[in-house]
Amino acid sequence: MTDVRIKPMIKRHAAGCARLHQECIHTGKLSGYGERFLKQLYMAIPKCSTGFGEVYEEGDEILGFVACAESIGRLYRQSLLRRGFFMALPFFADITEGQVCLVWQALAEALESHR
Repeated sequence: MTDVRIKPMIKRHAAGCARLHQECIHTGKLSGYGERFLKQLYMAIPKCSTGFGEVYEEGDEILGFVACAESIGRLYRQSLLRRGFFMALPFFADITEGQVCLVWQALAEALESHR
């Protein structure tokens, strides 16, 4: 019998959650930031006091997940404080300076609007 479990999201689940997010969630801004960005976000969530995640895992494969926050703005702020540098790195390889400014502006607006 295959080992199927629902358990708390931890750092090692980040890549699987990012892959599923990128493949299955096509609404909102986060999907547009790419899988490398999402991986950094999901690496931060288990350490954030305002949010948590659960994964549905079969063997070592993530088949589903949920991430929750009591305040999305606070979760984003905590994530940026923990992984902000690494969250920004994927953008520098693929976009121009002007686009980087737009991304940071969008993140700042999201943080401000969810206070």
